Amino acid sequence: MKTILIVTTVFCFMMIFPHPVRGENTHNFQIKILKWPGGKEAAVSLRFDDSLESHVRTVIPLLNAYDFSATFLVNPGKKQFKKHEAFWTEEVPKHGHRLGNHTMNHRGASSLEQAEYEIGEPAHLIRKLYPDQSPLMVFASGGGEKWGGKYWDKADIKYKSLVAKYQMIDLYDGNRHYISADSSQSAESLAEFVKKALLGGHQQTITFHHVGNNRVKDILKGILLDSNNAFPASEFERFLKILHAQREKLWIAPLIETIKYEKEIGSAAISDITDGKNSINFKLEIGTDPVIYDIPLTVIVKGIEFSLEKAQQDGEIIPFHVTEDSVMLWLKPTSSEILISFNTPEVP
Repeated sequence: MKTILIVTTVFCFMMIFPHPVRGENTHNFQIKILKWPGGKEAAVSLRFDDSLESHVRTVIPLLNAYDFSATFLVNPGKKQFKKHEAFWTEEVPKHGHRLGNHTMNHRGASSLEQAEYEIGEPAHLIRKLYPDQSPLMVFASGGGEKWGGKYWDKADIKYKSLVAKYQMIDLYDGNRHYISADSSQSAESLAEFVKKALLGGHQQTITFHHVGNNRVKDILKGILLDSNNAFPASEFERFLKILHAQREKLWIAPLIETIKYEKEIGSAAISDITDGKNSINFKLEIGTDPVIYDIPLTVIVKGIEFSLEKAQQDGEIIPFHVTEDSVMLWLKPTSSEILISFNTPEVP
């Protein structure tokens, strides 16, 4: 009876003199993981297949001039790669471009053993070029029967096990939509796909092969099929100018980066938001492996009315950017505790 009386008294006291529960978000701060880094509205990835001469002569110099990073799916065993091997292995990574695995010789495979070579050798080469980055890379099978092998799905479907073995993302797994830029396209028609990406807030991949004047084989293919894989260099530069004019809205990044970011935010969540007089605490929970998925997440915090002093992730100082009504943080994609400290004015 005495115990019941004590509990009842305490309960009544709390009802009469309410006190905020420790750890509540009493200021109603709004914390959100942004869909794209830096608050961009959409993502665009430029992809170039087959390590062609025009990529070396035309494409990469133009991309570098506009400070755009792209994806190049290369065939290290083919003569066009070997001719400029130093350029591909030294200059291209230096400018932020990412090489992807398009198989060694782009000729398919007649056996699982041959597939191991065609897939494994480029994987080893490419990985060495990015020693400080995640081992994950993009992969697209290339070539078929006319080059002496077999199309990949006919050679042995088990080749897909090599994709996992070498930590690759298969661009032909049916989940990776892309637009092919060919002679039937123009800068304006490609810009329409970018416009749709901005309206929908999604990622758009645009794939190129030869960029430049029509070659003889392009002309013949155009006669037979009404179009070919050649995209005019003048149209390509015009398209880059269109992208440049919208770069405040667009995240223009290599495919592997956009894929990793989407995977990360798909498994990430904010929880346990608490605040004190001069701080905010919350948890970032994420299901991806930070060794493989390593693109920093952009998190925005709204409702802070005072000057920010510092931000920490598991005790480590992290970068932030203050706008008129919010603070933007760049967090490592790992489950962790975040602390934001700010100054509050002294009450006279």
